[in-house]
Amino acid sequence: IKSKVTNEQWESICNYALAGVQAAEILIGAGNGAQKFEKAKDYIEQQCAAHGIKIDADTIQIAIENAWKALGLDQKQLPEKETVSEAE
Repeated sequence: IKSKVTNEQWESICNYALAGVQAAEILIGAGNGAQKFEKAKDYIEQQCAAHGIKIDADTIQIAIENAWKALGLDQKQLPEKETVSEAE
């Protein structure tokens, strides 16, 4: 990926991805992974276009995955287990 964009551009893309993933999580909520991915992807594409950064689908996917992990969203546990414990 870094061969396709400069380090500065990659840093910007990562920032756009963080913002896009956070916004999708807030606006769409739990579940709906495909819808959240599309929301984040659209945001990244808009920001890159506005700042003259050419980006492809693979780069967007990697940026979103990195942002998702950086935000700790891959570590979320399902609340059902806690809910059952509290109910008992």
